[in-house]
Amino acid sequence: MTKSPKKSLGKRLVAFLSELERRKVVQTTLVYLLAAWGISAGAADIFGALGLPEWAAGYVVVGIFAMTPVVAALSWVYEVNKKGISRDYGPPDELISRDTEIARRNRRKPLTLTYRGQTQTFYRDVTVGRDESCSFQILEPLVSRRHVKFEFTDGSWHACDLGSANGTQIDGRELDHERLDGESTLVLYPDGPPLKVKVASEAQSAKTQLAGSVGSG
Repeated sequence: MTKSPKKSLGKRLVAFLSELERRKVVQTTLVYLLAAWGISAGAADIFGALGLPEWAAGYVVVGIFAMTPVVAALSWVYEVNKKGISRDYGPPDELISRDTEIARRNRRKPLTLTYRGQTQTFYRDVTVGRDESCSFQILEPLVSRRHVKFEFTDGSWHACDLGSANGTQIDGRELDHERLDGESTLVLYPDGPPLKVKVASEAQSAKTQLAGSVGSG
């Protein structure tokens, strides 16, 4: 049965609104408007004190409010962190079907993450952060919305910091992009608890896949 255009449009609208919320576009725009209102309220006095014409203050106020769409667009594309302004890495990780995941299990070693007693094993790329879109969610204020990503490329797992506000340490050094092998320890903020990362060996991977195939019948 073919989906109706109205239903598809509704889903796209819901996805768009959800993405607006995730990227904090509305919140950022409101903060900007409040700041603009404060500046405009005192613009005439400031310009008068500087001996500038009153009409100049009017132009400045109009210009400030005219920048609102630009601020909204920038908050959609970028986020501020300790490295400066960096690109937002896009919408949530797409869910994959069971058949696709089973197919990937035959090519990938499982990746196991452990944090504060929470342990999960993944066969597909996984993003860690406090945003609800992250596959491994950590609800702590010092953890960025999308903090670090683990991805499988060129036959190996890699860890990549996503421009996080507090940076990421891996085995005592700053993480940018690094290939993983065996066990590693990540720290997501100064004096934070460890995020244990384990890439299964070939033998462990084969054992896990065999157990999975037997369990699935």
